[in-house]
Amino acid sequence: MILATGVPGKFFQSSFAARTASAVVFSGLFVLTSLAAAAQAAPAMRKAADERAYAAAAATADPVQRVTALDSFIKTYPKSHQIGRARSLRLNTLIDYLPDHTDDLKRAEKDEIRSSDKGFERLESEAEIAERYAEAGPNGILLPEAEKLATHAEHHLDEATWDSGQTELYKQFKVALPQPDKLHQVYVESTANIYLALADVYIHEHKFAEAKPLLDKAYAIQPADVATNAIRAEYALANHDNSDALTYFERAAVANDISELFSDLAKKYHATLVQLYRDANNGSDSGLDTALDARYNEVFPAPFTPEKVAPIHSGHVALLELFTGSGCPPCIGGDLAVDALLAQYPRTDLIALTFDEHVPRPDPLTNPDSVARAELFHAIHTPGFVLDGTPLSIYGSYRDHSKEVYAKLQTMTATEIAAPSNVKLTLTASFSMAGEIQVHADVTTGMQEETTKLITEPKPTEPPKKPEEAKKESDAAKKEDKKQKPAAAAAAAPAVAAAPPLPPVPHLVVNFALVEDDIRYSGENGIRFHRMVVRSLAKPADTGFPLDFNKTTTADASFNMAAISAKLHDYLVGYAQSNDKFGPLQWRSMPTTMNPQHLYVVAWVQDTTTNRVLQSAIAAINGQSTNTSETAYKESN
Repeated sequence: MILATGVPGKFFQSSFAARTASAVVFSGLFVLTSLAAAAQAAPAMRKAADERAYAAAAATADPVQRVTALDSFIKTYPKSHQIGRARSLRLNTLIDYLPDHTDDLKRAEKDEIRSSDKGFERLESEAEIAERYAEAGPNGILLPEAEKLATHAEHHLDEATWDSGQTELYKQFKVALPQPDKLHQVYVESTANIYLALADVYIHEHKFAEAKPLLDKAYAIQPADVATNAIRAEYALANHDNSDALTYFERAAVANDISELFSDLAKKYHATLVQLYRDANNGSDSGLDTALDARYNEVFPAPFTPEKVAPIHSGHVALLELFTGSGCPPCIGGDLAVDALLAQYPRTDLIALTFDEHVPRPDPLTNPDSVARAELFHAIHTPGFVLDGTPLSIYGSYRDHSKEVYAKLQTMTATEIAAPSNVKLTLTASFSMAGEIQVHADVTTGMQEETTKLITEPKPTEPPKKPEEAKKESDAAKKEDKKQKPAAAAAAAPAVAAAPPLPPVPHLVVNFALVEDDIRYSGENGIRFHRMVVRSLAKPADTGFPLDFNKTTTADASFNMAAISAKLHDYLVGYAQSNDKFGPLQWRSMPTTMNPQHLYVVAWVQDTTTNRVLQSAIAAINGQSTNTSETAYKESN
């Protein structure tokens, strides 16, 4: 079930589906469904007819024409995997732009609900639509209809029905059913959204006595949810309690919105938040960002603290690339795991690069270079991890399981740092008199034969198995061997030895990335500070400055901050106006202006044949004339 927000053409996984996903992250079902969705979004050589038709309809700017185009698509391609998006986009276009088209609205509403599976999913659909009606415009629309839908959903909550639906879902994906207590917890989380929907409708109808107990139930279940806090703030404001309203609007501003059912709530009430803050602080809002930072740390305390490790000083600086999205729920665990590794290891052992992607939602930290880098590694889902050019079979999690993601990454990272490298890389960066960032690297490479050996050595693509897991697999293999008939084995012809494959011929390059650390942006998943975000590459993602073997080569590049910021801005404006994945959209904000005090340059030496990374280095750009990779990077804490 997918519903759009109040932003034209924008659609997102429902809050209810997102909550359900939280129960299955570690059973594997969330991974399967995430990969399936991501695969649909992966670039193809040529889109099918239904894909092209949906993209054209979604990109239609005029609301009336868009609804007409979506109607045509739904009738023509009823079996398309885009049908859910089309129904949701049609309904939300009507809500956002054509709220007086009551007959069309109710027809689209019924079609949306009818398309839901019977049982709990249908109740979720009713509640979602009720919430959308309540939050539409300044005072809501079709409130009697919204109350009817939300009341029906709340009155028909039944855990047995929910369990039955979940059981069928797990069977469909052939995944083991979680323990009953886990299923119960996610059921409780799902009910919170239905309570919240009805409370929201009641608030807009000024039925505050009916809204209060429902709000309390929802808040007790999901206190870090953006919609729960925003609607609780609305309630306080309506009851003239400005102190509580400020508290909950602040919480909403930094809370997670993994459903993004109300992606525009923070934006809708931003002016109210600012005014409430000014009223409480002698007319000034200069401390608001600091207050929100503190509120973020209150709502989301660190889930774990990594142990400090002694520097390895192997001469090999490993490069960990994170492909993530600020609107990606399981990216929470990936982001926090990488944060922990940056706190644990010095930059003389480990460097991280973050490439944001429009997966599964639009992300304003994405840029053409980050998209191209993901394509190089076929990274179609988020989060994704690439360690020294090798993709890892590690998936994401929510906040409370981020330590498990970290533990897997840490094991593999420690091994990689200790691995040998035959490349030496020295990097300096400085601001020129013209304000450009000048970068210089000296790269000393080894012999070609030695390099070939390094790039062909197997690398682990998943965490090592526990002894009991390895024994179980071994026993299963032996058992399978015993099933083979001796006669068949004896009759088998001896295999002809195949010629050994030729080793790959390495082609080494060095590339540079301009990186901004600690970007402050509250995305849908609640992560407020984004580490080591790649803003621009000196060369295309799959290439670099060529290097010769067994010699020292110099490479120079420059980055123009103003030009890069303008390019980032133009890219986001263009993407918002026209894209074939989400349709026209509005960004929460466009964080394209870079902070010079947070800038770094990262360099890495990569083999373009195998994508293996042999060495990396980092230099800070903080106003000093030059900085070396050995001393320039501030330690995280």
